[in-house]
Amino acid sequence: MVAPTAEAWKSIGICTYRRAHFEPSVARRDRKLHEASKYLQEANMLDRERSDILAWLTICAVELGHTQIAKQGFRQLMQFDDRLDQSVALELAEILLRFSNEQKAPEWGGERGRLVQDGRYAKEAAMIAKMILGRAEIGQARQILSWSLALDGEHAAAAGEFCAAMPLLVVQDPGSLDQAAEMARHCASMVPGDPQLVAMVEEAISAAIEQQAAHGDAASSAFEGVSEDGQAPQLESEKTPAAEEPPDAEPPENAS
Repeated sequence: MVAPTAEAWKSIGICTYRRAHFEPSVARRDRKLHEASKYLQEANMLDRERSDILAWLTICAVELGHTQIAKQGFRQLMQFDDRLDQSVALELAEILLRFSNEQKAPEWGGERGRLVQDGRYAKEAAMIAKMILGRAEIGQARQILSWSLALDGEHAAAAGEFCAAMPLLVVQDPGSLDQAAEMARHCASMVPGDPQLVAMVEEAISAAIEQQAAHGDAASSAFEGVSEDGQAPQLESEKTPAAEEPPDAEPPENAS
């Protein structure tokens, strides 16, 4: 019998994690998350330098509310961050950010909102976003960095990052332009006595509208939700995905 590999355990762990989000109750979801974590621990025992395995272990720990384990796993994976795949890094950053924003917890998590605390993983989310941006300019990563800074109280820096995200989002994710624009305005409003920051935000919004128009879209389409009330809109990553059939997989057989 062929012995299971770290890759095999990782794959069944990820599959089980995905299936957990189709469970109808919190209790059943948690059982699946614990099961996924167990498989990923098996993978980690076989290869302790796989940053992707450490990332998925961190994701499971975050969702289960195991804060110290999550932060420990994060520190370990950052030792091998140069090996972390961009898609896994983005998913990790989204989860870290999602569990750091109390304002939106009731909208996406129901009872899982109990596990959310403002800014809890904001610094970690920012670190992952910066790592991704060090490789390529990704609008989603720039937006995650912006939100992380805002949650950490760095409103001036957050406003600047939201402005930097907008030209990227015009091309990569036009549907997120309105939330980036509104959050830029909101963050600028949190920095009193800085008219230059407000002017910079308005210039960035105008430039993004012009850029969008140059791409052949209606200039107002992505900005119709932008308002002056400074309310933080919902992150795209916080929206509940459409229901789909969960993947099927079985754990690898142990060597006999």
